[in-house]
Amino acid sequence: MAEPQIRLAAAADARAVSTLLSGFGDTYLHTPTAEETTAFFNSISEPAIRALIERTDMTYIVAEASHLVPLAGAAALRSDGLLFHLFVHSDCQRQGLGRRLWEWLRDRARHAGYEGPFTVHSSLNAVSVYERFGFKVSGARLMRLGGISVPMRLEPPSGPENHARPRGLPAQ
Repeated sequence: MAEPQIRLAAAADARAVSTLLSGFGDTYLHTPTAEETTAFFNSISEPAIRALIERTDMTYIVAEASHLVPLAGAAALRSDGLLFHLFVHSDCQRQGLGRRLWEWLRDRARHAGYEGPFTVHSSLNAVSVYERFGFKVSGARLMRLGGISVPMRLEPPSGPENHARPRGLPAQ
C-alpha cells in the first residue's frame, strides 16, 4: 500500500471522516446510556464534522490511502492547542500514520507561532500512543459522551525546533 497522503480537510470530506470516526464507537463507549450514545454519535455525524472542518479556529486534516480505505486517518487541532481528533483506520494502524498526523498538526501550529502546550482528552486505549508522542497524563479520568477520557498534556519544547516547517505544508 502506498504511503497515505496528508492534506487539509474540505467540507466534502465530512461524510468520509464521520464514517471513519463512527468505527471507533466500540472502543470509546463504556457502558453508556442511550442518551450518551446518541450524543456521541451526534458529535461525529456528518454535519458535526463539517462544522468542525469549517471552523476558523480548527485545523482539520485527512490522510488518503487507497481505493480500499478512502480515508486512512483524520486529525484536528484547535488553535488553543487542543488535539481534538486523531483517528487512524484499523487497516492502517501501527504504521506510523498517527504520528505523522500528529506531527503535521503540531508543526503547523508551531510554524504559525503557537508556543503553548498541547492537550488531548485521550480514550483509554490511546493513552500509550500519546505517551509515545511525549504527552503525560495531567488529570483524573473523565466520563464524556458515554466514554472515559484521560486528560493529557505536552509541554512545548525550547529552542529552534519549536518552529519547524511541516513536510508538505503549503505556505500561509
